[in-house]
Amino acid sequence: MTPLNQPATNEELLAFLEEQLPAERMAEIEQALRDDEELRQRLASTLRQHDPGAHSVGAIWRRRRLS
Repeated sequence: MTPLNQPATNEELLAFLEEQLPAERMAEIEQALRDDEELRQRLASTLRQHDPGAHSVGAIWRRRRLS
């Protein structure tokens, strides 16, 4: 697989974590994460910012838009 055609934005990293990107872009970012320590650190930072560990039923419902 080739490297990322375009650098992953913070918004894309969040969408990656939520599995909201097209399959091709998900695969590109996944491959880039294997090869790029800085990108892995950005992903970890994004995860910490957007998932502070709130595991209440309400937080999970809001995050996953469950009904």
